Amino acid sequence: MPRDARDLAGSLRSIPAAVWTLAVSLNGFFLYLGVLDIVGVEPRTSLTVGYYAALGALMLWLAWRARAVLVARLRAPGRTVIVYVAAGVLLATWFLLNVALFSDGTLPKRLAALLILWTLPSALLFASLARADLERLAGAVTALGLVFVAAEALALARLAGDEVRRFSPVAALDAISAAQVPALGAVACLALRPVTRRGRLTQGVALTLLVAGAVVPGSRGPLLALVVASAAVAVLAWRTRLRLLVPCLVLGLAGGWALASAVGTTYYLTYSTPGFGAYGGPGGPISTLSIRRQWWRDAIESFPDEPLTGHGVAMFVDDTPEARRMGVAGRRTYPHNSLVEAGYSLGLLGLLPFVLIVAIPCWAFVRMRAGPARNPDALFLLSLFLFAFVASNLSGEIGADALLWSSGALAVGLYGAERAAAVASSR
Repeated sequence: MPRDARDLAGSLRSIPAAVWTLAVSLNGFFLYLGVLDIVGVEPRTSLTVGYYAALGALMLWLAWRARAVLVARLRAPGRTVIVYVAAGVLLATWFLLNVALFSDGTLPKRLAALLILWTLPSALLFASLARADLERLAGAVTALGLVFVAAEALALARLAGDEVRRFSPVAALDAISAAQVPALGAVACLALRPVTRRGRLTQGVALTLLVAGAVVPGSRGPLLALVVASAAVAVLAWRTRLRLLVPCLVLGLAGGWALASAVGTTYYLTYSTPGFGAYGGPGGPISTLSIRRQWWRDAIESFPDEPLTGHGVAMFVDDTPEARRMGVAGRRTYPHNSLVEAGYSLGLLGLLPFVLIVAIPCWAFVRMRAGPARNPDALFLLSLFLFAFVASNLSGEIGADALLWSSGALAVGLYGAERAAAVASSR
């Protein structure tokens, strides 16, 4: 991939279709919702299923075209790849069976559809990427993040001084997802490696804008995921990335905070946070952080009731005091923490394979010879994995954790390829 900033437009045009498709899958859902918003069409279930079906079919076709890469990685020596694939197949199979056997309502069916149409095709396509395509993917994800930041700027201009609690430039896009798009773009931007001064300046401006764009919606989870991923980059590549990361992160956070203060979204960034106090109406504050803590505690305490099979996907009952105050007590949901959900919803049959699909990529990162500390592509992959893991344990759901499945699959695949190369060279 050309690294001169003057060739940026040409570089984006040269990105393969598989890379653009994967970038849209992981960070471009807002494009679909934005188009519907522009033409004045509600994102009905049938339309959204059609979108994911078309995207999933395209990803499966592109993965099939790269099947030689997948087969080579599956044939890697050792048991790491085999155990990872077996864990993934077991988790996906049990998730779908669990929905069929133990779950009721439309939400579990939607989550099962996301697993089939989006998460698994994304993981297959990601696992088929060549290592050289990772920087191209970083460029595509960065570009999508900047498009979203531009949409944020237009939407903020239209607010005309009105205050909001949560912000999104697209009507049907929730604030958590709105913050996640630029936050993931910022993680991707850090992986770019321009060689000219102009290129590095362009990267710095883009990174600052993306960080600011992640602050404005007023969601803490994506910001925490961004900070954790950035900290890993700073520690492992401090010689080359620290001078870029620190000033851009500081400027982006400060600028985003100023914008968030102007529109009112600091409400959700500060309430129930030590040092900032709490806000709310009669009866005390409605804190999403408090609600999540109660969900996680209740789900963990309920695990012994159904330790083997779990209680069912999206069968967790929200009976928190906050839910009663909002009039939604008794609503079924999921614990918004993939690890907790694995135990509560799927039992040991889901918890054990879920732990494996998280632990095995961690093992792969440690064992790779050209690991994250020495290889920029592996560092980017690690930052994606950490971002996905943090996000999945604050608002995630197993069937919709496409980035976690995808980044883990490629990490294990690259480790398997390194093992195969080492064995071949020793003969």
